[in-house]
Amino acid sequence: MSCSLIIDARRQLRWHERLLSDASTAILWSGWLWLCLPLLRAYASLAQLGPRLSPALPDLLALGSEDVLGQSVVALIGASGTLMAWNRLPARRARAAPALSPREQAQYFELPEQELRAGREAAVVVVHHDAQGRIVRLEQRALCAHAEDRAA
Repeated sequence: MSCSLIIDARRQLRWHERLLSDASTAILWSGWLWLCLPLLRAYASLAQLGPRLSPALPDLLALGSEDVLGQSVVALIGASGTLMAWNRLPARRARAAPALSPREQAQYFELPEQELRAGREAAVVVVHHDAQGRIVRLEQRALCAHAEDRAA
């Protein structure tokens, strides 16, 4: 049993499920590369210019007017300021309330305290709700119960 936070269930998949997973992954990667194709073409064009790029650069910059250059500077400053403000957001997080004890949690959810403690220690817990959405029962399961069911 792995303790990794990333669930890797490839070994538990049947061959046709694994084939479908691999094919969909290849299709998604192909789509992503296809979306990047214009950028790659532009990079290839710039790479072909190579040493000739330096004389061509003033011509490329001359295509834009002073207004475009001013707007670009404002956009750059605005984006930089936004990113700097974004960087400071985690420092202003609200304080978390102190955690409730298991007894208080059990009283809040109207569950037996022992069932709540067992659920906290279990690897997998299935939470059952009633029609109003309240938690009515916690069911503890083994981490590999799903794989054992398939093997049987």
